[in-house]
Amino acid sequence: MNQFVRRCTLGTFAGLFCSVVLVIALGNGFVGVVLGMTVGLAYGVTVGPHSGGYLDSGMAAAALGVPLWAAVSVIFLPLAAGEEPYWTTEGMRLEFPAFVGWVLYSVSLGLVARALCDFAPALLGPEPQRAVMAPAVRTRILILGGGFAGVTTAIHLERAFGADPSISLTLVSDTNALLFTPMLAEVAGGAVSRHGKERGRDCTPSCPNWSLGTRGR
Repeated sequence: MNQFVRRCTLGTFAGLFCSVVLVIALGNGFVGVVLGMTVGLAYGVTVGPHSGGYLDSGMAAAALGVPLWAAVSVIFLPLAAGEEPYWTTEGMRLEFPAFVGWVLYSVSLGLVARALCDFAPALLGPEPQRAVMAPAVRTRILILGGGFAGVTTAIHLERAFGADPSISLTLVSDTNALLFTPMLAEVAGGAVSRHGKERGRDCTPSCPNWSLGTRGR
């Protein structure tokens, strides 16, 4: 099942289940069910599966109760009925049962949605992840020779284009290492502690598209 469709379905079912609270609080069955399913669908799409316990899910969803109450019960429903929004203290006092209903609905929505997300893998399988398309390689640079000139060229190209995934660098060499011949005598005599032979790949370790080839004889 598609990730978007899956989250919409789970959120809608959670909203439908919890809409009983809105039906009681608002006193209108149709409006309560429609609002419950709509909010549940939006919650399922925007939140989706997340880490944390049920208490965290319930408390996070409870924070939605106040703005939903203000937007729907205080503003939208009165305007839909041809009345002024309930901005006054008396109007908000009359909508206090709806406030309690929205908070309880939000808490239950967070808990039920979390439960559905936990049990969904057993019934529907794991949630499919969106495939991240890697940028296509548009430029390929081939360096022939792994000597001083070739490796130095690769190092400078890496500094200039190493962060660009659309550029690929390839070094073709006879061996898999860069041999520093001028100091072989010092290395053999123990005067220099550093090795005189360096792996070609280690010369440009941060290049994401580095590859090393060997020329056949």
